[in-house]
Parts: sequence; structure tokens; C-alpha cells
Amino acid sequence: MRKMVVSACVGLSARVVVAVIAMTTLAGCSGPGEELVAPSSDSTTPEATCFERLDDGGDLEVTDSGFTVLNPDDPDGSYRVSVAVEVTNTSATETMVVADIAVRLLDTEGVKLRGASDEATAFASGRLKFIAPGGSAYFGDVIRTWKSQEPDSVLVEIEPSYWRAESEVTYPEQLVVSDVTVAEVDGEPILEFTVVNSSSDRYNVEGSQIVFRDDQGRLVGGVRVVPWYTELLVVKPGSHEYYYERPLRHNMPPSTDQTSIEVYLDNVPPWEEVEPACAGVFELATAE
Repeated sequence: MRKMVVSACVGLSARVVVAVIAMTTLAGCSGPGEELVAPSSDSTTPEATCFERLDDGGDLEVTDSGFTVLNPDDPDGSYRVSVAVEVTNTSATETMVVADIAVRLLDTEGVKLRGASDEATAFASGRLKFIAPGGSAYFGDVIRTWKSQEPDSVLVEIEPSYWRAESEVTYPEQLVVSDVTVAEVDGEPILEFTVVNSSSDRYNVEGSQIVFRDDQGRLVGGVRVVPWYTELLVVKPGSHEYYYERPLRHNMPPSTDQTSIEVYLDNVPPWEEVEPACAGVFELATAE
């Protein structure tokens, strides 16, 4: 397991390399199917912006990380590495609405490790959504890499990121997870938890983030749960118990404190519903 607390948005440490790039302004809002047209230089019309930063000095910062090689003694040709990072919004006035994130593994020389396909570097990618000022979010998954080099550190890349003043943001209904426990059924670990949905709506959870810590509270890994990996989680109004059968199997680090596993549910609506005025702007607008 490797872990390091990072206090700078862009920096290099012995264990974690962080590259954070924020997209500050997107010019020329357009709807779906429309082209972005740059305003003429002699136009007197104010330039339209979808996400104009207030520039209070805040940004996204990787504040914690950890990873565990799940199969160090496996005779096959690849490592399976469970990795997790914590990303904090250091802005005091702006909400980070959505950002793409990619996590890669580096060797002792800082070189990106190859993926199991031997064609590209190994990485896990996903999306961060709705991080309030001063708030944090987690991303983690299992990365497969060749055993030619043992992973030594983590590279985190976040770009682009889109922001709104907190006063302009309508947050999605929060699904509160509690009572997370691990049960054993037919020799396999099953993750059980309670979800409180205070609204009158049913939510299709498009993705869940599971975070693992050891008995000292240190991050030791994570795994991402998506619909193709297991059955779609449909959360009903009220308080109900749910479970995941597959995510812990082969993905939970041996050092995990099973009483401190965290589960975060993603019930954010499609991007075009979150920011309809900016649907069609760059890749993020049409990715979901």
C-alpha cells in the first residue's frame, strides 16, 4: 500500500504525482447539434460564457490517496491494483459541477506503467460531480498492469472541470448511505447497506463508488460499480436496505477494515439536464 497526503494542486512527491487543469471559461454556448462560433472581434455583444470562474483562488486538489496490489504473489503476468484518491474543492465560493478524472500508476522512475494489453498505459477513468466549496469526493477502481515493474506512485489528471457560483447551483437529491456491513454468503463477501431517499422519487443509480480504508483510517483502495458490472441499483423513496454481490470479490484489499467501508451513490441526472444551456459544449456535454 502506498499513501500520501498532497497539499498542492500541481506537484511531485515521492508517492503521488498530481496534475490538475481547470477549464476556466467556455465561450459561445450552444445547444445540441450546434457548432461553437467564436464572436467577431468587432462585435459589441458581450461574449456568452457557460462556466465563468469567479477566480477566488480555489481549485481541485488531491488531498489523499492510497493503493494496494491485490495479487502480489499471483504467477500470471499482470498486477491488479486497487487505488483510491480524495479530491477536495478548495474554492470558498464556487461549486465544481463536473470534471473528468484519470488515475494512472507510475514506477519508481516516474514512468507510466503499461496496461495488461501491452498497448497503452494502465489507467482508470471516471467523473467527479457536484463538489461544494470546501467539500470532497472520492474516485477509485482496480487497474490491471504488467508485472514488469511494481507500482510505486499515482498520477492523477483532472481536466476539464466546470464550475458554478454556489448560489446558482441546484444540488441533486442526496442519497444517504449508512449501516455498511460485510456479510458472507456461500463463502463470498456481500456488501450490505441502508439508503435513505428523502424525496418521493425513485432513482436509478448509474454508478457507485466504494472506498476501502485500513484500521488506521488510511486509504488502501477503491472500486467503481457501474451497471454493466452488476444489476442496476434502483433506490425507492424512504429508508431501505440494499446489497452488492460482486464488487468485493477479488477487489477488496486484505488490509481493509470492514467496519469502515464507504459507499457513495451517483444519482446525478444526465449532463444535458444539469446544464441545458451548455449541452453540446465539448466532450463532457454529450458523454452521458
